[in-house]
Amino acid sequence: MNNSVDSPSSHFIAINFHGFHDANMALDCVRSVLSSAKGLSGPVEFVFFHPSNPPLPNDLVEGLEALSVTRMGLPESSNGERLNAQLQKSAGFSFFYRVDADDLVSKDRFRWQSAQFLNSGCDICGGGLVYHNIKTGERSDIFPPERPGILSYLFNRHFLHPSLAFRLETFKLQYSADRLEDKELALSARRANLIVRNDQRIYGTYNLNPNARNGKSFAKRELKLNLAYILETRKYWAMPIAFGLFALSWLIKRDTLRNIRKIILPSRSSG
Repeated sequence: MNNSVDSPSSHFIAINFHGFHDANMALDCVRSVLSSAKGLSGPVEFVFFHPSNPPLPNDLVEGLEALSVTRMGLPESSNGERLNAQLQKSAGFSFFYRVDADDLVSKDRFRWQSAQFLNSGCDICGGGLVYHNIKTGERSDIFPPERPGILSYLFNRHFLHPSLAFRLETFKLQYSADRLEDKELALSARRANLIVRNDQRIYGTYNLNPNARNGKSFAKRELKLNLAYILETRKYWAMPIAFGLFALSWLIKRDTLRNIRKIILPSRSSG
């Protein structure tokens, strides 16, 4: 379809594939997207974005062709830069929905999310996810606060990135090229006075690699963003929490921090 908007709402769904993603998982993701997209009214377009090199596995290409899904290659770049390219392709649509190709989408996610935009007036909408630890098989339901604030930002529960969608009329931000692109996005949204709402329903399954995003450089970057958010919101009382989290990140693995977060913050916590 072209990008004209012939109905009150039109929808662009971007499936973001990395070379390290499993082909079978990616096809399962696409099938879940197609099933969920049936709940939307108005024009819908979904595109499978992938690195231009190396080429996709033949079985993945054949599977996407069988499902009549459009593929679009992107130059090798950071994840944030690739997400910005996807946003550029969505020009002319009402809403942009982000999907990671190694995750699954709930049957009603897109319908629920579209209703959130129409009923709450939010600019950024997220939802809850089932976190599936790919190493241990453990599953847990995670819900970011409906109205996220300083604690949800510090504890990385401001919103859950695989569940995000944007109102394109007001969302004029760009992702950072850094690995903490989602955390920087939340800070930029605060500075731009955009409204964030997290639906208190499960929007999909997030396949979690417990060894991801460890390292001291990551911890330093996170501290810098946490302090910037505290200064932006003037919640100076949260400074000791930010430095405490920084110290813990040097001593223990990120997956252990996630388990601590589950204890400190209930599954449906306040902002």
